[in-house]
Amino acid sequence: MLLVAVERTREIFEDTPLPAKGLFYALTFAATALFFWGSWRRVAKYRRGRHTGRLAELGTRARGRNVGRPWTRPLHTSMGAVAANSTVAKRDAAAGLAHFLVFWGFITLFIGTVILTIDEDIVGVSTQVALGRKVSFFKGTFYVAYSLILDVMGILALAAVVYLALRRAFGHKPQLDYTRAEKPEGGYSRKEYRAGDWLFLGGLGLIMGTGFLHEGLRIQAHHFPAFETWSPVGYAVGKAFSAVVMRPVCTPT
Repeated sequence: MLLVAVERTREIFEDTPLPAKGLFYALTFAATALFFWGSWRRVAKYRRGRHTGRLAELGTRARGRNVGRPWTRPLHTSMGAVAANSTVAKRDAAAGLAHFLVFWGFITLFIGTVILTIDEDIVGVSTQVALGRKVSFFKGTFYVAYSLILDVMGILALAAVVYLALRRAFGHKPQLDYTRAEKPEGGYSRKEYRAGDWLFLGGLGLIMGTGFLHEGLRIQAHHFPAFETWSPVGYAVGKAFSAVVMRPVCTPT
């Protein structure tokens, strides 16, 4: 009996027709453009303020020196606080850990997306043009390590999002009150802010939840290759889908 080794990888855009791929890239471009547009609006708003010479201070702060302002700190210290979410953790350790997991979970997922882009749209396209065949590094040990890291970081981020949603749903007092120097006579309403917070939090959960669902359905469709156990969350979702949805229907004899 001839045993054929199955290459440890997965096909990108498997069975996706060309119009659907075109739509995917169009939506990706639109979302990216919208992101940069929104970012520029924020930068333009800040630029309307009084000049404080912050950019000139970066070199001094990067060398660990104070710039003479009592509330400033070295650049590496600020970056460390952002990376560790220590400011949030100071007030609430559990919330700090949840923010840390969401922060680094999404950074890891973003890096994973960048890796796929490099493999599919840069290495794959360039080798197809130059060599007449597509070359990919998205296979073997690299693929299983990639799958494991992204699954673990993704499920930790999703668990943190669920925790933050439950925390908000069950009446935990928000730490931000959005008050300003000029308070209107009728006071401030958090209604719009609250709706925006839920929309943002729900969007994060939806992105990760549907990602794991897609992964599980893909693994199930390929009949659970052994190497896909390195995608533990997707593998479990696929098994659950098979057990609940795909179980055979018993008919009376």
